Amino acid sequence: MDNSRADDRARGEPPRRLYLVDGSALVFRAHFAFLRRPLTTSQGLPVGALYGFLTTLLALIRDAGARHLAVAFDTAAPTFRHERYPDYKAHRPEMPEELAAQMPYVGPLVEALGLTRFARDGIEADDVIGSLVEQARAEGWEVVIVSSDKDFAQLIGSGVRQFVPPRGREPERWIDAEAVRERFGVRPEQFVDYLALCGDSSDNIPGVRGVGPKTAAKLLQAHPTLEAIYEQLESITPPGLREKLRRDREAALLSRELVTIATDRLRTELEALTVGDPAERPELRALLAELEFEQLIERIFGEREASTRSAAEEAPAPRRASRAT
Repeated sequence: MDNSRADDRARGEPPRRLYLVDGSALVFRAHFAFLRRPLTTSQGLPVGALYGFLTTLLALIRDAGARHLAVAFDTAAPTFRHERYPDYKAHRPEMPEELAAQMPYVGPLVEALGLTRFARDGIEADDVIGSLVEQARAEGWEVVIVSSDKDFAQLIGSGVRQFVPPRGREPERWIDAEAVRERFGVRPEQFVDYLALCGDSSDNIPGVRGVGPKTAAKLLQAHPTLEAIYEQLESITPPGLREKLRRDREAALLSRELVTIATDRLRTELEALTVGDPAERPELRALLAELEFEQLIERIFGEREASTRSAAEEAPAPRRASRAT
């Protein structure tokens, strides 16, 4: 349980809280969670990623008490980052076939839950979330970013935290500014400079060759920004590190541009991002029946489909998400 907002309870006026779900990352994470014990329907359709994705959303609604929530997704269209750096994410493997077979159901599941779905060509889910975080912060909302992606560390700050849902034996995690400092050795506002220095192989971000996470953190502990590092380059030791920084200065600047989450790509009416009762969504029940999620039908609607028992029915009940108080 997160007790970092006890002062709000003391005032008797809980702040408006917006949950922003990184849908693309959550689906991938759920897929890999079920690799060792695949779930399929009686027709052979893989459904593990859908089950994990859906149960996380339900946990946020039912257990964490989310009242305002939106889900953001990447699209297949190139982004402004690809235009700036054609090799951006170039090393990522193709989507596994068993996951690709499930993707057509993801959007309908979100809509069947009555949730708002954002997917904009040319910008990533991170940028959708970053823009909504900026808007929500300006309008006095608290924000919970639901994702395991480390890149969101740069958005953490007053009123903005990150929630990493539980997976398997991994417990849930709450990430605030102190957690960012403990993990990476830098403050959230330094995180883009940190990645600019050490790069990010998962997104093919070059960084400065030969500078790893520990060295990047030490540099930023001594010099608060990337600009400060280069302004004081001649004083940096050892000489080998100084030469690496000099050699890859342009790569560092490009890397910082690539890893910076955009916060000005869209705006919306935040009050409209409401969450309803899943039990009042007949379209959800129909979709769950198609996917043979019989236990979820029983759990949500209090009734059970009379159909063949499927592998998906054997999935464990979702672990509860703690209420963000």
